[in-house]
Amino acid sequence: MEITDDFLKNIGKKLKETRLEKRYSLKEVAYTIGVTPTHYSSIEACKVIPRIKVLLKAVQFLEISLDNMIFGYPENDVKDVPIFERLKVINELKGEDRTIALQLLDLIIAKKTLKEIVGNYKPVPPEFLKKK
Repeated sequence: MEITDDFLKNIGKKLKETRLEKRYSLKEVAYTIGVTPTHYSSIEACKVIPRIKVLLKAVQFLEISLDNMIFGYPENDVKDVPIFERLKVINELKGEDRTIALQLLDLIIAKKTLKEIVGNYKPVPPEFLKKK
């Protein structure tokens, strides 16, 4: 992937979009990640390129992945939009609701895995079980 000015400008744009989506103030993000509001504003306005340490703190605080920040949001590659929309809702849940939703997903995945294991199971022929 070639790094261009547009690529770098998208970082600031995505940080701002995410901050607004999550309803954080600019000052709240700036102080939490250890920069001044003026500096963070410059990052969002694409006037400066953030240092990697600052970018990592920002994506951690905003609860987004660095790969999505740099390479784009997964919506671009989504084949099953209804599932993706539901996952976005789960991602926004907090506390016990989020924990329960993730546990339910884990149970469904475990059920699928178990079915695959059992489906591939071949019983031992009785003649191998006889004592000699």
